[in-house]
Amino acid sequence: MEFKFTDEQIMIRDTAEAFVSEVSTSAAVRSAMLEPAGYDKDLWRKISADMFWQALPIPEVLGGLGLGMWSSPRPWNRPDDFYSAHH
Repeated sequence: MEFKFTDEQIMIRDTAEAFVSEVSTSAAVRSAMLEPAGYDKDLWRKISADMFWQALPIPEVLGGLGLGMWSSPRPWNRPDDFYSAHH
């Protein structure tokens, strides 16, 4: 069985990768860790309310986008890149 991402999944992955590269600098991570909540609330709002990432894998009948778990922006969507970068 061959697994291949759809064009939509590739677009989501690429958009997430570009976004995270932009907002997840060392300085930004350190700053977020110093926040009382332990994270950047504005960044979380962008991810959840504006980009709606948490809804990607949730079925449409439950209020999500119904794109399946492999549409979510996660490092294992590009295991070759993730593994190379971390080993």
